[in-house]
Amino acid sequence: MSRLPPASAHAGLAKVVEELLGNNRLPELDVASYLPFSAPHRLKCRLWQAVTVLVPLLTPAEAERTAGMLVECLRKDERKSVRYYMELSMFCCMCRQPSLLATLLLPLLREFNADVPLASSLMIISNFAIRSYIDTAAVRGGAEGAEREEVESSLLLLRGEEIEETIVELVRHLLPWCSHHTHHIRVLACLALKRFRSSTSAVSLRKGEELLAEATMLFMQENEETSRMLSHIDRLFFSQLDVSVLASHDTVFTPVIGDGEALGEKIPDGLVQAIEREMGEYHRAMKAAKEEPERDLMVSNEEEGDVASNWMQRKYQPELDIAGRAGGQRGKQHAGEEAAGVTEGFGERKWRRRTCELVVVASLIEKMPNLAGLARTCEIFQTQALVVHDKKKMLNDQLFKQVAVSSEKWMNFQEVKDEELPAYLRRMRGEGWSIIGLEQASDSIALHKFEFPDKAILLLGKEKEGIPQPLLHLLDFCLEIPQLGMIRSLNVHVSAACTLWQWNQQFLLD
Repeated sequence: MSRLPPASAHAGLAKVVEELLGNNRLPELDVASYLPFSAPHRLKCRLWQAVTVLVPLLTPAEAERTAGMLVECLRKDERKSVRYYMELSMFCCMCRQPSLLATLLLPLLREFNADVPLASSLMIISNFAIRSYIDTAAVRGGAEGAEREEVESSLLLLRGEEIEETIVELVRHLLPWCSHHTHHIRVLACLALKRFRSSTSAVSLRKGEELLAEATMLFMQENEETSRMLSHIDRLFFSQLDVSVLASHDTVFTPVIGDGEALGEKIPDGLVQAIEREMGEYHRAMKAAKEEPERDLMVSNEEEGDVASNWMQRKYQPELDIAGRAGGQRGKQHAGEEAAGVTEGFGERKWRRRTCELVVVASLIEKMPNLAGLARTCEIFQTQALVVHDKKKMLNDQLFKQVAVSSEKWMNFQEVKDEELPAYLRRMRGEGWSIIGLEQASDSIALHKFEFPDKAILLLGKEKEGIPQPLLHLLDFCLEIPQLGMIRSLNVHVSAACTLWQWNQQFLLD
């Protein structure tokens, strides 16, 4: 379709692009992470290469609709070799509909809290736009009549009478990004400013902005390291970058990303070198092992007073006990214990605990690392439930999954909004549960002196603020961990872990 004349290609083209973008949400492609050269990586590259080739053939209205869908794709984290085609496709949409600079790009640049992947793409697209603006001015200044029309038709250029004013607004929006906390975003913003100010076609900014831009430009020119770095990045990413060529069907399949993951049709050289290096180390180790006599790994150094020990690391394997239970091989010594009110932990070590129930309420906690640590701790000690503010958001968070290390698969989560906590606590008390708060209060009880009831609700406070005063009045008991140091308090997850261990210890039978 990309080889057809535009008039012939338009029929159904927008539908094809829409279907391609829809395929990006298929389960096999909508994955949080994937390895270079894996099946998802290769499929994603091919999909976005197709989109990149077809977008320049869209009508302005179709390009505007497509750009809206592309924004949602850019908000997701992707590998650089995939993201490159997404950014190129977005810029092609802007070339087809230049008004997108003002209606789409500028509002996105005002999202100062945008995630790093989106912010990085916005900087690259802005550099594309400024480069295209400069190229447009050069074409119009160096050619006339039919020659000018022929050159313009062969390039992806931003056209329009108001484009100059929009580019100036774009530069104004980029100025704050020059102070972004992320290095490469800051560098790309400075590079766009440098490119704009270095162009003979650049127009003046407002007085205050002009002073800031001039001062920034002077620093970038006079500071040798900064100047060298910007020149390197400009040469690497933009100076030899002809968007018109890269978005064509003749070159779109040519790897251009120099990050070691450009999609080719051979085994990557880096992988071959890594295999050769590992094999070399393996052969050297084997040779050394044959030449040296065998040594006993457990040596007692009596001269220094060391004592030989037969302690060895022994990993906990709950699947062994699960398999044993499934086969009906539970030990005879524990027969009838369930009827006697004894619960038994999973795993090779048959820890046993007198029947007790504890629900941990963490609806006031917001930070994912704390929630993930709580989930892991609650699963280890087999609490009845962990109550959180937003269950769906938590379980879909990648940081939570990393820290929780699969405990979310085994833990019972319940959702209670923080504004619903008073009613929830009153209801649980009516059902026979004791409400326990973990807080430094005037009449709090030292944790090691407290005897937990058989049915308990453990309420945890907010990070920094602790348990709000209205909820303190609903507590039956308030516990405090004795402290000896100067720091005011423990982290909420650490405090909960200490409390859960104390609770578990009181009910252990072994």
